[in-house]
Amino acid sequence: MNFLEFKDYIEMHSKAYKVFITKAAKYQIDKNNKRSRYKKWRIEQINSKIYFMWNNVIAKLYNDIFESKGIKVKTYKDWVSYLDKKKTIKKFDKNISKLKFR
Repeated sequence: MNFLEFKDYIEMHSKAYKVFITKAAKYQIDKNNKRSRYKKWRIEQINSKIYFMWNNVIAKLYNDIFESKGIKVKTYKDWVSYLDKKKTIKKFDKNISKLKFR
């Protein structure tokens, strides 16, 4: 499973995506509201930052799994099996639901 397949799988099978995007949007909008009038970001910039943040979270999760399993997790089926066996989605959802931005 490559990174994009992994990202799509997480987004389709996890509640974390919607929760993260909602929390990140609130954080970025609050942050933007505190900026001076001339330094405020356009909504496109805010959205870009939110999705950049999400991609970083998914990349970290992907790399952590890849590094811990390495060559043993090759195929899409192996990845799905590993994610199910380790309850990765459930743990990830729980951790994202606890996430707080500062």
